[in-house]
Amino acid sequence: MKKFDLIILIILLFPLLLTAIDLGAKLEISGGPILSAMVGFPINEKLDLDISAGGFPEVIFRSDANLRFMKERKWFPFYLAGVGVMSFFRGNADGKTIVTFQANAAIRTFQLSVFKISPYIGILYVLNWLNKDFDDDLADLAIVPMLGVEMMLGR
Repeated sequence: MKKFDLIILIILLFPLLLTAIDLGAKLEISGGPILSAMVGFPINEKLDLDISAGGFPEVIFRSDANLRFMKERKWFPFYLAGVGVMSFFRGNADGKTIVTFQANAAIRTFQLSVFKISPYIGILYVLNWLNKDFDDDLADLAIVPMLGVEMMLGR
């Protein structure tokens, strides 16, 4: 398929894609600012899978997958729980990667029919036994508070 044909196909299918998934971004503060791109996939009426990846250039990279529970319409509280990976590129942690777990509580509003904003608060938990090579540096990192906002476009 020619490159031009592929671009036309993507442009024509983009509205259909937005009816099946959510696309967006989140800005989070968990030990520092982290800007991430997000994709949300519906599993059923009350459950979504959100996958995000991002970070702060040359400092940290973070990717995570969260399950969104109890989603409704308009203003509603919901909960996120998931697992993630953080890689560090500076300081004492340079070159290290850790596995994290997170739990968040959030509230969402639909500003427009396809635009959603969700501020959230939660915790990021690092299990020492799962990150043995990083054990000495985890004493002050075991539980990190999280604060953020997601902006999603889609269904």
